[in-house]
Amino acid sequence: MEEEYVTIIEAARRVGMSDKTVRWAIHDSKLAAHYPRPNKAEVSMTDLLSWHTTLHVRPGETQDRLSKHWRHG
Repeated sequence: MEEEYVTIIEAARRVGMSDKTVRWAIHDSKLAAHYPRPNKAEVSMTDLLSWHTTLHVRPGETQDRLSKHWRHG
C-alpha cells in the first residue's frame, strides 16, 4: 500500500489545527515533509498522525497553548 501524502493545508484540516501550527512543526523538525516541487511541501499521513499523537492533546486545550508547548519545548 502506497503512503498517502497531503498538503500542509489538508494536513491541518485533518488534525484540526491551523496551517501555521503544521508549518512550525515542519520548520522545527518535529514533522517531516518532502517537497515534490519548490515551495510545495507535503507530509505523509503516517508522520502527521504520529506527530499529532505526541502532542497529548486533551479536550478543551487551546491550540495556542499547544503551539507554545512544543514550539519552545
